[in-house]
Amino acid sequence: MEKRDTKKSIRNLILFIALIFITFYVIFKDQNPKDILQLVRNAEIRFVLIAVGFMFLYFTCETINVTRTLKELGEKSTFLRNFRYTLIGFFFSSITPAASRWPTNGDLLYE
Repeated sequence: MEKRDTKKSIRNLILFIALIFITFYVIFKDQNPKDILQLVRNAEIRFVLIAVGFMFLYFTCETINVTRTLKELGEKSTFLRNFRYTLIGFFFSSITPAASRWPTNGDLLYE
């Protein structure tokens, strides 16, 4: 790997870590950590596993759509790369204000 590629990779890694930190800060800044921990403890694992399974199914179906579209456009791409595109698109549409609304008090935590 060239020196230029190494610097670019390090810069991208720092940017990625900063983006993760900012995202978590914005999401959790007004939340009580004890309440979040209590919710996680009270969650039924079977429902969490079902939700994760359906999320993976959604991402897989979306990846198939991206793969088919790129193939029709004559672009060569792997399924794994298209899966990354799907996750990136999902992340950015989740954090943009047009795709979400700001929660009010009590919207995130239910008792």
